[in-house]
Amino acid sequence: MVVFSFVLVLAAAFFSISESQFVWDRLPLLQYLEYPWRFLSLVAVGTAFLCGFPFLLVAPHSRWANGMLVALILALFLFQFPYAKPEKFYATKDSDYSPEIIAAKGLAVNTVQEYEPIWVQERPQMPAKEPLTFLQGQGRVLAARLTPAAREFVVEVAQAARLRLNTFYFPGWTLYVDGIEQPLSYSNPQGVIEFSLEPGQQGVKFVFADTPVRLWSSRLSWLALFLLVFSPWIKTLIEPGRKMLLAVYAARPFRR
Repeated sequence: MVVFSFVLVLAAAFFSISESQFVWDRLPLLQYLEYPWRFLSLVAVGTAFLCGFPFLLVAPHSRWANGMLVALILALFLFQFPYAKPEKFYATKDSDYSPEIIAAKGLAVNTVQEYEPIWVQERPQMPAKEPLTFLQGQGRVLAARLTPAAREFVVEVAQAARLRLNTFYFPGWTLYVDGIEQPLSYSNPQGVIEFSLEPGQQGVKFVFADTPVRLWSSRLSWLALFLLVFSPWIKTLIEPGRKMLLAVYAARPFRR
């Protein structure tokens, strides 16, 4: 573990400094990490093991061990505390990060737009002014109610219309018109939801439901949490039965 941690610290520290730029340039896959200093998280793990290594060389709970621990803590504060501050501050205003500015500059919290669906070919130039817009036909939106997992509208259509819900389609979005499930489309370059309506006043509802993959992933996560929390008690319950089976097996005569 000490050797592995030492190699890990050296390699991770190398990839976080400018001398490693030639490697970043020749391995595009590394660029998905976006920031070289993310390797410092590996340095933190490796140095934690290395700091514990000297205690393997002295008797535990001895004066040497206690003195060494105090020395390490003092050295950490003396040599590292001056670096525990921001390097500099940028002169920015809240208006620099308004929704319009973020959309215009294409700012995102990801590296390669990995949070967008794969069918998005053209990103919107700016946020849509309305959540629901008419592409074809005539009509108006009488009422709207938006939640993270649902979009509800009351729409009055004068003639057959094509509408667009300005929300990226993800597997799970389902369209209901007056309580009846209806087909929707997301084949447009923007990857947003489009659908058709006949004339009349209608209730339109979009519901984001779990797909089978997400549903079983949630179930497995709950199962893992249950096993993690209750594993000590589960072991206590099955231990007597295991011992009994071993005793029965040990009492059986062996055949030559």
